[in-house]
Amino acid sequence: MAGKPNKLSRFWHELKRRNVIRVVAMYAGAAYIIIELVSNVAEPLHFPDWIATLVILLMIFGFPVIAILSWIFDITPQGLKKTEPTEAPDEAGAGSGRRKLKLSDVIIAMLVVVICILLYPKIFHVNRLERLRLSDERIAVAVMPFQNMTNDTSWNIWQSGLQFNVITALSNYSSELKVRDSESTNYLIRNEGIRNYASLSPDLAGMVSKKLDAHVFVFGNIVKSGSTIRLSAQLIDAETEDSYRSFQVDGNEKDILFLIDSLSTMVKNSLIITRLTYELPPGLRYHPLTNSPEAYRYYLYGDQARSRRDYERAKGMFSQALAIDSNFVMATHMLSATCVNQGLYEEALQWSDKAYEKRDQVPLKVKLLIEQNHANFYETPLEKIGYLEQYLEIDDLYP
Repeated sequence: MAGKPNKLSRFWHELKRRNVIRVVAMYAGAAYIIIELVSNVAEPLHFPDWIATLVILLMIFGFPVIAILSWIFDITPQGLKKTEPTEAPDEAGAGSGRRKLKLSDVIIAMLVVVICILLYPKIFHVNRLERLRLSDERIAVAVMPFQNMTNDTSWNIWQSGLQFNVITALSNYSSELKVRDSESTNYLIRNEGIRNYASLSPDLAGMVSKKLDAHVFVFGNIVKSGSTIRLSAQLIDAETEDSYRSFQVDGNEKDILFLIDSLSTMVKNSLIITRLTYELPPGLRYHPLTNSPEAYRYYLYGDQARSRRDYERAKGMFSQALAIDSNFVMATHMLSATCVNQGLYEEALQWSDKAYEKRDQVPLKVKLLIEQNHANFYETPLEKIGYLEQYLEIDDLYP
């Protein structure tokens, strides 16, 4: 038993002699800086959503590689050399007394603890908007005046014009959203001494939003190059200042009204579909596959009616969804399935064919449902069962 602590002590000493501890600590610090940098630039540079996760995973996988390499090799003035093992310590050198704690040990330990604390919310962070989706609470939204970054004061009028337009677009959905009025928002901004909206910072916008009891706020700007106008907006968490999503439209300055409407619609659609998605049961909360909240709302009505076996109403709702968005593949599939429920097999076949033609545009789960429904008309019962078995491999709770 007495030999075990001695072995551990020698192992720890060897780790330090080979500079493994120092290299690992430096790697952890560098990894954190890289992760922070990627997190901060991913949104403005429009990187894909998965890029931050990929970087974190690469840093994690690189950790054991760095540790092993630092154990085997050492960097010397003569270059990279293999670290030679030390001779076994003699009896005099292998005393049982405890080694004094060094300042470097304390610094490394503190560095590891701090990095772990800072990395934890990055890896396991739960989006607050996700929590709002899960609740019955309406999402409260504040819209900031847009920043005029054109260096042309004639565009100042559009700062509040864009703000008003976005508020108007969102206010039509009072059952899902609570939209703060521009007067209250701008009054609080002026109270902070801001007269030029171009100097409005996300920190101040977040503080104003919290005073308005808003969950999220819209923060945007206007940029001009020649005759080209770019309108940008971000959907930001009022509490954490995390950016959920960014939006951008470009066009000629003579089309400013069209650009404003386009940007307002993008923000509106993002928030409304976000909210409507969570009216579905948890097992059905996949991407709605439409950019139209009106079409998606009719789809939800149809899905609810079909679950009550009110097939006539369900058929009408799915048809209205397709009248708004003819490329809504899931509504096409559900319309076919509803026609089957009604015994309208000829019509069901037509809708099934249309959904089947677009099956490669949808996620795998939806694709398998479309293929299974299509098999009702063209394939054998055994092939139909095959699609269901594939689906059950993905979701074993499928009824």
